[in-house]
This record gives sequence, structure tokens and C-alpha cells, in this order.
Amino acid sequence: MRKGTAVLLVGGAIAAATLAGRRYSPRPQHPESLAWYDSIEKPVFTPPPAAIGAVWGVLEVLLGITGYRLLTAPPSKERTRALVPWSLIVAGLGTHSWLFFGRKRLDQSMVLVGGLLASSIASILTAARVDKLAAKAGVPLLAWVSCASLLAEETWRLNRKTGLGGSGAPAVAAHRPPALTSAEETVRAARRALARA
Repeated sequence: MRKGTAVLLVGGAIAAATLAGRRYSPRPQHPESLAWYDSIEKPVFTPPPAAIGAVWGVLEVLLGITGYRLLTAPPSKERTRALVPWSLIVAGLGTHSWLFFGRKRLDQSMVLVGGLLASSIASILTAARVDKLAAKAGVPLLAWVSCASLLAEETWRLNRKTGLGGSGAPAVAAHRPPALTSAEETVRAARRALARA
């Protein structure tokens, strides 16, 4: 693929995911999301909003490097396999804010974060067979999503009985889902969540 085309595709995909996420983010432009987010209990290790924004700026650049290097690598089955989890990550990032802040579904957003964790692992492993730098650029995202999975689970746990969920549905599921410690468990939890939706 031509370099210019790869830049446009990767930049466009990440920009679309970022804009979709900002549509529901807790900012002064979205007072309802901001008020809801301020009202829920959060773990003591929740990063300040300014830190989250700064980290995501760096992670989006690194995600772009991974996508660009994969798209400009010679076509192969390995490259196609590596682009699948990368694409799932981009789509998941755009969906998370809608689930968490838009629908106020802590349970579903927790399952999504588990899927992002599995996709991040798969992305690194598959990208390593195509381009080592593309794989290395995914490591900081994996570290961040690992922390985010703990944050999502703890936020869900702290708020599961409060009724903060919106959309006429309970805020969280009545029972605790299995720990999302492997890709297989993540897939099973996602299937159960979709079956309940």
C-alpha cells in the first residue's frame, strides 16, 4: 500500500474513533456525562483527567505507528492477521465512551475493556511476525489497557448496587462476571453480555 494512502486510512480511523469517544466524554461540553461521572464512585487509583488525556495522545500516536507499519508492510496472511486485532482496538476505543458515558453501562464497558486487553495482546503477537517496531509500539497500549481493566472492574464493583446505569437498565449486572484474565474468558464474558443485551 502506498504510504500516503496508509497515512490517510490510519489517521482517519483513529480520528473517527477519537471523535466518537469525545461525543460522550465527561467534559464541560457534555454536562450530563460530566455530572454522571462525578456522581459515581471511583477507585483511589483513578488517574486525573488531565493525565488520561495526555496518555491517550501518546497512545494514539503509537497506535497510528502500528497501523501504518502494518499497512505499508508487504501483503501477506500474517499482515492480514495482524490488522484484525489492530482494527478491533480502534473500533473498541470508539465504542467505550458510548457504553461507559453514553449508556452508563459499567458492566458492558468492563467486558469491552477485557476485549481490548485481548486484542492488544493479539495485536502485539501477530504484528511481531510482520514488523517488530509495529509490535513494540503496541506495548504501551497493552500496559495502559491492563491498568484500565483493573480500573473498569473496580469501578463496576464500587457501583454495582447503586443503580447508576441509566437507559432503564440496572447499572451493572447482579452477579460478578469471571475475572477477565485470559482471551478465552474475555470471549465467554462478551458472549454472555451480548446474550443478556
